[in-house]
Amino acid sequence: MLNNEDFENLFQAHSRLVRSHLYRLGVRSELDDLTQEVFIKVWKHLEKLENDKALKAWILKIATNAAFDYGRKKKLTYLEEIEDAALVTDSDEAALNQVSASEAAEQALKILSWDQRTTVVLHYFEDMNLNEIAEQLDIPLGTVKSRLNSARDKMQVYLKSKGVA
Repeated sequence: MLNNEDFENLFQAHSRLVRSHLYRLGVRSELDDLTQEVFIKVWKHLEKLENDKALKAWILKIATNAAFDYGRKKKLTYLEEIEDAALVTDSDEAALNQVSASEAAEQALKILSWDQRTTVVLHYFEDMNLNEIAEQLDIPLGTVKSRLNSARDKMQVYLKSKGVA
């Protein structure tokens, strides 16, 4: 039987991972609430996990699904995401040109659709290979490759427009 101390240890070990994953997927305003929701789901279903080695991937899957649900609840569309994420004035343009490559990459994530963003985050930030992503998202391997290639192309165009090589 799992107790409160076990939950605290689980939360301490994985909360940073979940928060950064949700943030990269575009959850900003309700990050704390959504992180808590993820861990409630993890805790409720932890005994169903058959392989402890798969814990990180399983937690990320729950977090990814929570982010998608968040987007659906908020009725976010691709264009609304772009508009909300890219509210940059002309006076901010000079500041944007001074950002580091990693900051520019974070900005470039915001122009991607939910599906593309998720694929990029899982591959580049969570170090999952393409087969793991296909399994995680329950989609064909070809779809993962297509999303990743499309996302790379979009991000490359965006980064070039910002002067980042």
